[in-house]
Amino acid sequence: METVKLIIDGALMEELLRGPDGAVSRFMMTRAEVVRRAAVIQCPKRTGKLSRSILKRSYEGAHGIDILIGAYQPYAIWVHEGTKAHTIAAKNAPMLAFAWPSGPFGAQGMGGTGLHFYKVVHHPGTKANRFLSDNIRLFFAEH
Repeated sequence: METVKLIIDGALMEELLRGPDGAVSRFMMTRAEVVRRAAVIQCPKRTGKLSRSILKRSYEGAHGIDILIGAYQPYAIWVHEGTKAHTIAAKNAPMLAFAWPSGPFGAQGMGGTGLHFYKVVHHPGTKANRFLSDNIRLFFAEH
């Protein structure tokens, strides 16, 4: 009967399991890219800035590699979580100005400019679009 001696290189094993270039990190980044792409597809594209701001990053955490997927536009939280109905009032100018084609004066707006002017508006709020958290499940999906 043959005897096999197994010698484990602790430093190499540590790099493999917890290092930024190790197999586990590469696997996690591949799965995170699936989540990031799905978030880009799901998020609204009015200007494209929000979808272009969705990034994935890796960090060395206390127990290995941490992956962060996030949207870096300041308004991302309002899109993701939605907003309640709220009042918007002019602060830095006497009036608010909106391009509002379906407004009460139609596409011409007031004075034929296409703009509508108000001192205060009552915003109905926005429905949440959880483009990030909806797609976390894809990280753990079969591949």
